[in-house]
Amino acid sequence: MTSAGIEPRRLYTTAEAAALLNYSERTLRRWRKDEVGPHYVRYGAALRYGYFGFDLIAYLKEGRQ
Repeated sequence: MTSAGIEPRRLYTTAEAAALLNYSERTLRRWRKDEVGPHYVRYGAALRYGYFGFDLIAYLKEGRQ
């Protein structure tokens, strides 16, 4: 584990990513629509959204600079 206990290779749900970043799920959904925020992936037949830990870590590092 690294930054804020985020496992780099794990795929986090929107709810989990929001909790780790200390934002609401609604904010992450809006960021996806506006094409800002951390990189995300779409997966599964239901086209769910997820965030890899290494993308969350990169986003946190970018925000601190």
